Amino acid sequence: MPSFENYLRAAYPIVWINTLEPARAQRELLEIAHKVHSEAVHYHWDVVAGLAPVGTQQVQACSPVLVVTKSAAAPVGTVTVLANFHRFLGSIEVVQALQNAIPALKASASCLVIMAPDQDKLPPELARLVVTLDFPLPNKEALQALVDQLGSDAKQTPTPEVISALIEAALGLTAAEAEDALALSYVESRQFDPQVVAREKAGALLRQAKISLERYPDRFADLGGLEQLKNYTLRTARSRLSLGIVLLGVPGCGKSTFARALSNELGIPALSLDFGKMLGSLVGQSEGAIREALKAVDAMGRVVLFIDELDKGLAGAGSSGELDSGTKAGVAGTFLRWLSDRQPGRAYVVATANKVNLPPEYLRAERWDAMFYVDLPSQEEKKVIWDIWCRRFMGNIRETRPYPADEDWTGAEIRSCCRVAAMMGCDLEEASKYIVPVARSMAEAIQEMRTWAQGRCLPASLPEEQPAAGRKLTLGR
Repeated sequence: MPSFENYLRAAYPIVWINTLEPARAQRELLEIAHKVHSEAVHYHWDVVAGLAPVGTQQVQACSPVLVVTKSAAAPVGTVTVLANFHRFLGSIEVVQALQNAIPALKASASCLVIMAPDQDKLPPELARLVVTLDFPLPNKEALQALVDQLGSDAKQTPTPEVISALIEAALGLTAAEAEDALALSYVESRQFDPQVVAREKAGALLRQAKISLERYPDRFADLGGLEQLKNYTLRTARSRLSLGIVLLGVPGCGKSTFARALSNELGIPALSLDFGKMLGSLVGQSEGAIREALKAVDAMGRVVLFIDELDKGLAGAGSSGELDSGTKAGVAGTFLRWLSDRQPGRAYVVATANKVNLPPEYLRAERWDAMFYVDLPSQEEKKVIWDIWCRRFMGNIRETRPYPADEDWTGAEIRSCCRVAAMMGCDLEEASKYIVPVARSMAEAIQEMRTWAQGRCLPASLPEEQPAAGRKLTLGR
């Protein structure tokens, strides 16, 4: 963490480290501390073990207030790591002790390092006095070393291909989680199995970061039409410069199915992010949840990040970007910063929306590669969709009669008609009586979306072929 070294050299008195790995973070931070202040003795404190010089058993019992007071009187360059200290910041005595200690800490170039899972526990009295840093999850090099060590312990050397797959599967986990998952894979399979590691990661992400690692069955072959959208993403999504796309359009026209199918076509994992799961009851809780989720996304490398109904997740956003809730404003602001700062070529974001109420700052260039409008399917596309779902629900049975009238039908309604026919054992014409097209109730909203999309969005479907112009003949008498 080069930034921590700079803050230490600049005599910052209190540094807050956001981490889920306090032991690994402490090791790395103390290595930096010894580099900057090689002559100083550095300390560790926790509420059970008390205060002790690192690497010794010379323990002193200390209350949270007393450890701050002792640290302020420590020799030049002393770094004291405080474990789980955020639990005591609800006490005015502790907050006051920290404020009182700041001048002495600056004068002696000493530093208090608070380890915490996120910065949302930081009280407002200290918000402008404490610098916060994120301790990163293990990168590929760290995971490579972990795989090598476990392989040596198990007396088994995986092939380079398996090692690469194990590292990809473990990205996004803490070092302890990765080690546990690798060990479990060896116990279950008698070899290091990337699929077991990926399974364990899915559970860890779901528990901690409130995102889910999905395994969708969909492929582009299951999706009729949208050829321009398919061609575009297959050409661009593998690039190291890619960011992602927004899909705006009519509900039921394949936006979500496309997003799910894309990860299978690209051969990379799919993550699903639900903004609703991020919203907590306490101010600051939601921002911490979205930060942890996006941190895990960054650590996972190349993935498809699927955000369904982004318009609902950001409901309440106005043209100024202000939201109707402080909680939603924090979540939306954190997500917006991530969209701007993320590294291209890693998470390929596919966001869907059914309405045009997204704030303009979410749609500007360089946050996405492109925006596509997904309209009702053309007649040619509907023929393909009918064929797909007739085969799926009715096997090889093909009706000799024409398909039922499907004006203004979505792909989802065609699928529903085929499913109802198979379920009821009737023909498609009878099943169509149970289908009420959404376009009838949304006619005005759909027209509004079409008007808005003109000049702003690319069409997801290829232009419908027009019949060739005929020839008008004039016969003489």
